[in-house]
Amino acid sequence: MGFRFVHTADWQLGKPFGRFGPEKAALLQQARQAIPERIAKLARDEGASHVLVAGDVWDQEVPADRVLRQPLDRMADASDLTWWLLPGNHDPAKEEGLWDRLRAFGVPENVRLLTEAVPQEMEQGITLLPAPWHSKRPGRDLTAWFGGEGTLIGLAHGSVQDFSSRADGSAVIAKDRADQAGLAYLALGDWHGMREAGPRAWYPGTPEPDNFRQNDQGHALVVDLDTPNKPVAHATGIYDWLRHEVVLEDLSSIDSYLPDQRALDRTLLRLKLTGAVSFADRAALEEKLALEEGRFFTLEVDWAGVETRLDEADLDERLGDGMLRRVADRLIAMDGHPEAAEALRLLDRMLRD
Repeated sequence: MGFRFVHTADWQLGKPFGRFGPEKAALLQQARQAIPERIAKLARDEGASHVLVAGDVWDQEVPADRVLRQPLDRMADASDLTWWLLPGNHDPAKEEGLWDRLRAFGVPENVRLLTEAVPQEMEQGITLLPAPWHSKRPGRDLTAWFGGEGTLIGLAHGSVQDFSSRADGSAVIAKDRADQAGLAYLALGDWHGMREAGPRAWYPGTPEPDNFRQNDQGHALVVDLDTPNKPVAHATGIYDWLRHEVVLEDLSSIDSYLPDQRALDRTLLRLKLTGAVSFADRAALEEKLALEEGRFFTLEVDWAGVETRLDEADLDERLGDGMLRRVADRLIAMDGHPEAAEALRLLDRMLRD
């Protein structure tokens, strides 16, 4: 068929990232605001003239004006591309909502707002079938109307049957919708990781990672209708979100989980530690991680699963031969007793504080 386009979704422009504080949140927000520029470059590099955004273009129903207008300006700058924007569950096309605000600002000629479920001609012989959200809980499969003649591309947002994340089943899409409707391809959004969802149906995931789930985030798909079952993934993210679970055995246990590239200022790393270490080793590990922290955009360490062993050297150095030492010896002798273990953890925390 020789028709190629970029499939992306879940930009969630304006996502607050409040847990990281104002300075870092602003940097993560800027990375999302710049998504159109990166997608435009990808489209040009791959010879695609259309970009399909499968819902949740914006993160909130009432974003700030700059969050709405700046991406439009970036899309307008890419005037050689046509941008097809679909409302999703985060940014439904409610009356007098953000999509009406966009129209009031003035929509660039190369941007299409898909707020109605009506076929759209992309190019001669190629028809786009959009399934926009108009509320947070449609309560039905918004793609049920898909069908028609010619080469059809579906554009939808929501979970697919067999791995729905929605407890109320709202807007769950039939897994075989592409076959039922005779679609050449079904471009989906909502799942933030890249994943195949059925015959000729894919989620690209969010183009800019936004959490620590290891589900292949940070991509956009280049789709060629000659090979609709094999879209090509391209990395588009600026920030890396990494999560590792580390069993502590000695001081070197975490070394292989710390990236060794020099510039880590765009890496968010979360370490979940488990195992048992001596008091001295724990102190050394805490010092080591404190030194490493400044290299990362953020470094989070969960120590909840770590048991600290109070060995003889620790006790001699920190408690001497006083009453607390005798208490510690009694607790250690009660090895396996849950209350004794909890008391030792409290004693360990007191010593470290």
